[in-house]
Amino acid sequence: MIGFEEIEQKLISNFNSNKFHHGIIISGKKGIGKASFVKNFCNKILNEKSHQNHNNGSNIDVVIVEKLPDKKTIGIEIIRQKQQFLNHTAGISEYKFLIVDAVCELTKQASNALLKSLEEPKKNCFIILVAHQLNKVLPTIKSRCLIVKVPDFSNSQFNSILENKNLNLSDIDQEFLSQICENCPAYAISSGEDLIKFYRGFVDSLANKKIANDLLKMLGDKNFSFLVIEKVVLFFISQLIKKNNNLPIFNYYSKDAQIFEDLSKNFNLNNQLDLYNNISKSLESALKSNLDKKINFINIFNQICYV
Repeated sequence: MIGFEEIEQKLISNFNSNKFHHGIIISGKKGIGKASFVKNFCNKILNEKSHQNHNNGSNIDVVIVEKLPDKKTIGIEIIRQKQQFLNHTAGISEYKFLIVDAVCELTKQASNALLKSLEEPKKNCFIILVAHQLNKVLPTIKSRCLIVKVPDFSNSQFNSILENKNLNLSDIDQEFLSQICENCPAYAISSGEDLIKFYRGFVDSLANKKIANDLLKMLGDKNFSFLVIEKVVLFFISQLIKKNNNLPIFNYYSKDAQIFEDLSKNFNLNNQLDLYNNISKSLESALKSNLDKKINFINIFNQICYV
């Protein structure tokens, strides 16, 4: 996988020389493909050792722990259920892998349950943990694992992944997605079209001091991702702060420059920093509490537009 070449080489070398750690944390930004890499890696190892091919990712010697679609965390009951897998004999090869995606989403009780498996490792059983925020991982878990940090992706790596997906983006759209997604391709692939459309609608709305109907329609869609609102709004304000500090900014949309110029007159630097922090907390709170997307965005829009 693009961006994981060196990590894969090192892990395969460790495995083949019997130096593979029983617990490994793959840490890096969310959306760069850590979980996909880990799943592919485990299947690749098992395919080589068992001389069988399981390209569909359904190898019975790999079990994946993930949070349920309607949950924000991974509870202890899921960990306990999946841990039983470690007590059974391997089905195809002599090795087994338990993948946790993601360890920073475990409840405290689930983390403590997982810790027991790390403290008492079983022969040829390996636990690989995906971490988006290493600081949210229980220190005792980190102390029992080898931590592998995935470097941030470069522009060229990000662009290569998007080009492989044949998304047919213009150069300026691709650069915008690179900036707003911080070179995390998963966001760009899953929500790129919405990010582009919402950003343009957001800037148009600020220019007219009225939320565009297209934007309200997007916000009213129950399947519309809250993450799109968060990324667009915080990216916009960070650009405004850069503008006020005479730092280079990315002028993506034709109306960007004028909007930044107008808002810079209304907000001094301290006001802008306070605005960023307040809106960031508001978005985080809204996400945790499942608040209405439309109402939350209208409140944020008014904070920016009507000073």
